[in-house]
Amino acid sequence: MLTRTASLDAIASASLDAVIVVDGEGTIIGWNALAEKTFGWSEDEAVGRFIHDTIIPEADREAHIQGLARYRSSHRSEVFGRRFERVAVHKDGSEVPIELSIMEVPNSVGDVLVCFARDLTDQRAVQIKLGELQSKLLHLSRLSAMGTMAATLAHELNQPLTAANNYLSSTARLLEADGADALDNVKLGLSRGREAVLRAAETIRSVRLMVDKKPLRCTTEYLATLFQESIRLLQDSSLTTPDVSIAADVERVYANKVQIEQVLVNLLRNAGEALRDCPDPRILLSASLEGDRVLIVVNDNGPGISDEQAKVLFSAFNSTKDSGMGMGLSICRTIVEQHGGRLWVERDAGTSICFTIPAALSRRDSSA
Repeated sequence: MLTRTASLDAIASASLDAVIVVDGEGTIIGWNALAEKTFGWSEDEAVGRFIHDTIIPEADREAHIQGLARYRSSHRSEVFGRRFERVAVHKDGSEVPIELSIMEVPNSVGDVLVCFARDLTDQRAVQIKLGELQSKLLHLSRLSAMGTMAATLAHELNQPLTAANNYLSSTARLLEADGADALDNVKLGLSRGREAVLRAAETIRSVRLMVDKKPLRCTTEYLATLFQESIRLLQDSSLTTPDVSIAADVERVYANKVQIEQVLVNLLRNAGEALRDCPDPRILLSASLEGDRVLIVVNDNGPGISDEQAKVLFSAFNSTKDSGMGMGLSICRTIVEQHGGRLWVERDAGTSICFTIPAALSRRDSSA
């Protein structure tokens, strides 16, 4: 039968941790091979030394000595039976992070304390590396968000700024013309140019809300007015003017006006560009009621899209146009989903881009 001392030696040899055995005075009486590897002291060097002079940092030594004194008087310690992390000292003076557990073992020559120390150096290195990778990923995520916002702004500001430029250029030419109608036309051109600039400012605010994922500011809007203003925003682009069909039971929607106009302008512009080489171009902008949602469809009779294009149609930075940024439909989907709706494509007669937004029901009207 093994004695307690032989049992301790067997445990120390088989342990996957550094094992240090000390007596009640803190003198090291056992030191296994992993303790040699972890702390740099050989067994011959360590045995007989005080543990506080061997692996305890100088700043913690007095507290350790006092703790041992309390243990000798009461045979109790708050550290028994639990694991805790500490910083130990290597023979060369470097710090060694360890996970420590301590147990009391009665012995024939007096009770001893067995300390199991697990070196956390590699684990801490992995944690530091993981933290660095997480920091880099966060940085890349922020850069991606900034890039998305920049691309979105560039895409969405192009239309109102182009319109403003056209109106102001026309106004400049009118100022050089004679005639009774010149002044009225100048006033109209300046008014439309101002509207386009204000729309650009609203677009910036709208994009910021969208990228920051802040709550939408929705109001009750007449759908016919949204359709009319969206079509007017495209009237100088030489694209096909759409036919409009609004069901009799559809009157108002509950939406963010600027964002839904962004969606309509993007979809109508895409439809118009798809019809540039079509001999009989037609676009139908329609709306119908489906429960508490309004279904809006932009249909064109163009050549349609392929299966491959349909798979990535709503992905960011995917475009079928040589000069396109591939942001339009991605932005549209984000806006629609933030309204609680969905956006999809149907490819039966030409191409139909469909989306839903909330109808302005009475319960919303009362709070709008």
